Amino acid sequence: SDIEKAFQKGQFKLTTQWANTLLNKNKLNISTQEKLKSLMDRVERIKADFTLTEPEIEVRLQKDFPAYSQADKINWEKNKWLESRIIDDKKYYFKRAVSNLKLILASQLAKQTSVSQLVTDKLGLFRLEHSRAVLNTGNSEGKPVLPVNMKVTYQITVNADVIPAGEIIR
Repeated sequence: SDIEKAFQKGQFKLTTQWANTLLNKNKLNISTQEKLKSLMDRVERIKADFTLTEPEIEVRLQKDFPAYSQADKINWEKNKWLESRIIDDKKYYFKRAVSNLKLILASQLAKQTSVSQLVTDKLGLFRLEHSRAVLNTGNSEGKPVLPVNMKVTYQITVNADVIPAGEIIR
C-alpha cells in the first residue's frame, strides 16, 4: 500500500499523517486499525533511535576516531557499519552508531589478525584469497570458476632394482 511504501522510503511525516487520517475518518476493521497503530509506533521508535544529525555524528566520530577520514566514513556507511536512515529527506544516525562501530571494527581486526596468524607463507595466503574469490563467485554449475595455471616440479624416489637400466618412468 502507499502508506507502507512511504514508511519504507523514510517519509515518516507523510506516513503518520495518512495513518491518522485513516484512523480518524474511516470505519476500519480492528486488524487494519492495529496495523496502522503498529506502523505509527514503529515510526516513533525509529525516530527515537535515529537522532544524530550529520554534524553530531562527525563530532562523535572525531572524539573516538581522531585519525578517521571521510573515505573511512564512506566505507563504514557502505558496509552498513555506521548505521543511518533517511527520515523525511534528512539523514540521521543511530544514537549508538559510534559505539557499535567500535565493536564492529574491533571484531574485524580480530578476524584479520587471526587469519594472518594462521597463514604465514605465500602459497597459503594465495590459497586463502583464491578460495574466498571462488566462494564469492557463487557459480553452481559445477564448472571451474577461477582456474589457475600452475607449474609443478616434483621428484620421485624409487628403489634401485625396480627399473631396468636405461628405462624411464612415465
